[in-house]
Amino acid sequence: MGDVLDAGAHSQLFQPLDIANGKIQLKHRIILAPLTRNRGTPLNAESTPENPNRVWVPNDLMVEYYTQRTTEGGLIISEGLPPSLEGNGMPGVPGIFLPEQAEGWKMVVDAVHAKGGFIYAQLWHSGRANIPQLTGTPIMAPSAIPWDDPNETFSYPAPHSTTPVKLAEHPPIDLTVDHIKKTIRDYCNAAKTAMDVGFDGVEVHGGNGYLPEQFLSSNSNKRSDEYGGTVEKRCTFVLELMDELAKT
Repeated sequence: MGDVLDAGAHSQLFQPLDIANGKIQLKHRIILAPLTRNRGTPLNAESTPENPNRVWVPNDLMVEYYTQRTTEGGLIISEGLPPSLEGNGMPGVPGIFLPEQAEGWKMVVDAVHAKGGFIYAQLWHSGRANIPQLTGTPIMAPSAIPWDDPNETFSYPAPHSTTPVKLAEHPPIDLTVDHIKKTIRDYCNAAKTAMDVGFDGVEVHGGNGYLPEQFLSSNSNKRSDEYGGTVEKRCTFVLELMDELAKT
């Protein structure tokens, strides 16, 4: 038993780690990964079927959730934060594109810092994994490719409904080049807001079938311009996004 305890005490898990080009030193290497909880407060408290709420803001329950998981010198990565309304792929998830959302996230960040922890914002754009009832906008994607399974439904009913929504009934439309540039600006604006309210860093959700991966995949990207075709061109969106974020 003594040997086991000695080995644990010297584990690299509990050694300091420098990140952010040496600007942050974590006291240990156990990092809380992003976990979506759908606990935001509706901004539109008077939501109706004709005028449904589509925006959520952080609240005291979320402050409690994040501080419960804060350790001194440890790192938390937030749930995915939509950088725009059209990128918001779940109800109850606060984005970071409105002042009210920024104020709410500042409460969370300040509470984490008060316990000696660090917190990064994860930016998340759903792309075609969405329905217009949730965003109030057309569904955008690299290519206008309907969902593979005609019977697959969105994870949540539309606002003020209990009826599952079939994704294939709401196929996406092609992002224009101008709209791609706007989407990158949305990410950058969200990143700047995140840093302004005190987040210690920003990461991009690049997997699980969301917008960045939709550009990377030949199954969902059938473009013939500079953003599609070869592997190199399918990487263009992600590379441009990361380059612009690094300048922000």
